[in-house]
Amino acid sequence: MSKLIALMMMVAAAPSRASDSEVFGQWLTYTMPGVWYAYTQSESGDSFGLTCDETCNYYVHLRGPCPADRTYDVVVSSQFGSIPSRVTCYPDHEWRYLVFEDRRVETLIAGDAIAIRSPSEDRLAYGGTFSLDGANEAIAALAQQWTPPKTTPARNAPAHSSSAHSLLTAPPPVIIHRVQ
Repeated sequence: MSKLIALMMMVAAAPSRASDSEVFGQWLTYTMPGVWYAYTQSESGDSFGLTCDETCNYYVHLRGPCPADRTYDVVVSSQFGSIPSRVTCYPDHEWRYLVFEDRRVETLIAGDAIAIRSPSEDRLAYGGTFSLDGANEAIAALAQQWTPPKTTPARNAPAHSSSAHSLLTAPPPVIIHRVQ
């Protein structure tokens, strides 16, 4: 996971080359050796997206510090509902990467926007609202490009062991409405 966070921090700070990225509505896909991103940015510079290296994780990148490895309960909502979720914080100077511990956020990637509310250190809620224009297309493009690592099933373990599955190789969740 620390490799993933380090790579996320490098991408956030580095400008992308045209050959490494593709735009889908308000979403961008970006690749570099061993890591793939699909994300969008808010007007304030915060970002929300999906990143893959050995595994895939949704994240939100917000301004403000946090203690490393601290977990927070957040609320994620879109036009189609609201869910509680848990994120782990990885600080990067004046920013924090909040990495989702599960993939339920994926069920809300529909409609026009997704909102994520999280606590800040002073106990006030903080969050962002992110456009979903192009999200499905960007995530599908990432899924086509991402190459999951080869895994060898443990001795005497069934080949379909859940530990061998990742976010993009598992069956997709039911999406109520897909953005066209």
